[in-house]
Amino acid sequence: MERAFLYFFATAILAMAFYAMRKDWHKTSLLFLVCAVILAITGQEWGRGFIKTQVLSMIINYGKKLEGFHETTSRIQNQLTETQDSIEAAQTRLETHQEKLENLGLLIKDIFKRIRTESFSNDTAKNIIIVSNGPTKGTIFVRLADEPIVETVTLFWFRVFFAPGDYTFHHNVIIMPFDQDVNFLKQHLKEYKLSVTYIADLTAKTLPLNLVKKGNQVFAGKELLYDGEQTLWPNDLSGPSGPKE
Repeated sequence: MERAFLYFFATAILAMAFYAMRKDWHKTSLLFLVCAVILAITGQEWGRGFIKTQVLSMIINYGKKLEGFHETTSRIQNQLTETQDSIEAAQTRLETHQEKLENLGLLIKDIFKRIRTESFSNDTAKNIIIVSNGPTKGTIFVRLADEPIVETVTLFWFRVFFAPGDYTFHHNVIIMPFDQDVNFLKQHLKEYKLSVTYIADLTAKTLPLNLVKKGNQVFAGKELLYDGEQTLWPNDLSGPSGPKE
């Protein structure tokens, strides 16, 4: 019964194919002819076996290949996403490094802008004062234009670089005690300029203090540093040996 039904439809479609051919509907005729042949083959036992084994096998294999293709596509998409994430992370790191380099460049420029080198001699009397602390002791007060970052100070005088323990600071004033009398210090200051190199501390809250001598007293701003007999601030300096004759 099933075979007869298939043959009937195959014959009907074949007739439609010939009708279409007479009307010069060649594409339609070819389609009807192919359908008729498929129905005729399906009506045969071997045809149904072929469809069940070969065609179904081809469809299953195609389905597996299509599934594999989708898996491959998904894997490639995941790899592309991971690669994109890595590129974005690398870009972020590069931007961070670039920002750090720019900040470092600005810091270096700022440091160079704040480097100061000042020289003092008898000709700069308003910025340097020498007082006597006794027959064989003297103290030099030096006013810098800006308050220094203490760790960056380099002090050179009489062919000698002074160590940080040889002097101390009160804001922008350097205090240097010596084991030589005033005349000796003045003579050497006349012959050799005292040079100070430092990085200015522009964040200092105190404005640069003026160095003033009133009578025998020395003031930094309004604070008394020397009372005419001894240095009051600080009072624990042992002082360097100073230049030798």
